[in-house]
Amino acid sequence: MTTTPVTITASSGAVQGTASMSVSAAQLTGIQLNPSTASLAKGRTQQFDIIPTYTDGTHSPIPSVTWSSSDTSKVSISSAGLATALAVTTLDVTITATSGTISNTATVTVTPAVLDTLVVSPSSISKAKGLTQQFSVTPTYSDGTHTPMPVITWSSSDTSKVTIDNATAIATANNVTTTPVTITASSVVTENGVQRTVTGSAAMDVTPAQVVSLPLLQRRPTSY
Repeated sequence: MTTTPVTITASSGAVQGTASMSVSAAQLTGIQLNPSTASLAKGRTQQFDIIPTYTDGTHSPIPSVTWSSSDTSKVSISSAGLATALAVTTLDVTITATSGTISNTATVTVTPAVLDTLVVSPSSISKAKGLTQQFSVTPTYSDGTHTPMPVITWSSSDTSKVTIDNATAIATANNVTTTPVTITASSVVTENGVQRTVTGSAAMDVTPAQVVSLPLLQRRPTSY
């Protein structure tokens, strides 16, 4: 960029001609959105960035852009380019970034909410040897909801001390513990083609057996 015009001179023998030329700052010619496509589970967010291209081939500075969504009931987007998946889509939602007369787009698909966490209740319990404990689990999905109940697999870190029935989630105190046994609830989730396991856990101690009843012994009559 020049602050004063540059003189361009053409000469042929004693004959000359001149022109002046000023160089201004590089102008924005295009913007690219990154990512160009996104698939989000309901409740998830996605940060979009822009890559500008200028007349001199450079990619900075980052210009100011205005963000918009073609369906804000399905996907909202903040002034900073953060998209939020609000509802499952049947058609792609178009995200547009605009700077002056230059714009470009990306597409977002919203899929059903996926499981994020499992909370096991009670979180800690102590039971006398021979007794049982019913466990339950509360799921939380990516959109903050707690239904439906996913398929849960229950396990015990020490089945010699505590066993748990996978179908009923009832744990049985088999032997006295010196350290708590971990009861784990797990569920397999697939998100964007990637499989992961969501887990939640609780601790269970087993104390010595306790007296639960005292049978009455009938005394034989005494003869005199």
